[in-house]
Formats: sequence, structure tokens, C-alpha cells
Amino acid sequence: MIPDNSIDLAFADPPYGIDGAGFEIPEKNYKRIDAEWDKVEPDYIWIDEAIRTMKDGSAIYITGTHHNIFNIKNYLDTKEEMIFKNFIVWYKPNVMPIKMAKMMGTWAYSCEYILYYSKGKPKNFQYDALKELNNGIQHKDIIFCHTCEDDKAGHPSQKPLRILRKIITASSKQGDTVLDPFMGSGTTAVACKQLQRNFIGFELSQKYVDIANKRLQQDTLFDYNVLQVEGALCQQ
Repeated sequence: MIPDNSIDLAFADPPYGIDGAGFEIPEKNYKRIDAEWDKVEPDYIWIDEAIRTMKDGSAIYITGTHHNIFNIKNYLDTKEEMIFKNFIVWYKPNVMPIKMAKMMGTWAYSCEYILYYSKGKPKNFQYDALKELNNGIQHKDIIFCHTCEDDKAGHPSQKPLRILRKIITASSKQGDTVLDPFMGSGTTAVACKQLQRNFIGFELSQKYVDIANKRLQQDTLFDYNVLQVEGALCQQ
């Protein structure tokens, strides 16, 4: 069990629960996502556990779509110790083709959303570091970033490394510990490795555990040892 009040930053990309309503893009061919990992009924025990492990003043970022993000926000708002800080928009220029939107009878989806909460008053927001990462310009709450292309590792909902680097830079320092309860193909771990943060990550699928470990072994910017412990990825 992760000790209480031991985590400096939490990031979570939970299942959207859309069960075939999403799309992935293998070699530019759009197809529906139909995977067991995205058929899980919403369960917010992981939020309670994340809050328990977070230090006072630490942050949590949670990504989602319109399918799940508002329910997650409603749940977080019931937690007295959690303070809503921002609703960040990730705009994706390479959205699905307009013909798909026409077929579905809706505007073309072009965004995902990132909730930003702190456990009490934030103590670790790195304003200047985030500004420096944004070419010296104050970073607004809209991130323009393509979906994964060059660094695609095989998970249909993989988040771009660039976004994780921004989040980790914004709300942690070198040597801090970052928690990811839905590690997937390991993008959070890779970003932590590059930015000299420790990480604790959990992933149920052996397939994605293997992919994550391979990515970490290939990224040789810093020398980290990685252990697999009952589906978890941990820094040694």
C-alpha cells in the first residue's frame, strides 16, 4: 500500500467507458475502439486512494472526454479537501475526418479535457518553469497538441509525451514522486524519467506493462531501474 501523504503529484487517464464509441487511428485508417479496458463501469475508489496518498498542497490532473469528465468533477467536488483550480482544454488539430462526424450526427470532436485540482492550497505550482517550457510565454489553459504520432506505443488512448511533460513540469520538482493509477503504455513514466522525477504506476494489462518497460529501457536519458510488481511499474 502506498503510504498516506507521500505523493507530490497525481495524474490519471481513467477509462472513458464509451465501449466502442471512440476511434483509434492505425496508419491513418480510423476504426472503432472495442477493448475490455474501456468497458469498465465508473468506480471512483481510485480517486479516494489518490487523495489519501497525496501530500497537502499537491495536485492531481485527470483527463477525460465529455463522456466521463463531468461525473468525475462532480465526485471531486464532494471532497472538502480538494480545490478545483482549472479545466484545461487539449485541442487536437488532427481530429477524426468530418465524414465521421456527419455519420454520427454531431460536430467533429476536437478536444479532450484535463481537470486540475489541488489538495488544499497548492504549494508546488511551478509557474516560471511552465512559462519557460512555453518559450517564455505565460501558459494559458488551452494546449494545442496533435494526438500521438511519432511516439505512438500501441495504446489507443495514449497521451502525447508533450502533455505529460507540461503537467509534470507545472506541478512538481526534480526528485518528487508522481502517481499514475492507469499507466497504460507508460507515457507518464517516460516523462518522469526525462524530467528526473520518481514515479509509481499501476497497469492491469501485461501487454501494456511490457510496452511501458520497453519504452523506459529505450529512453536512456537517465539511468533508472524498473520493476514489475503485480502489474505495477515502480522505480527502484
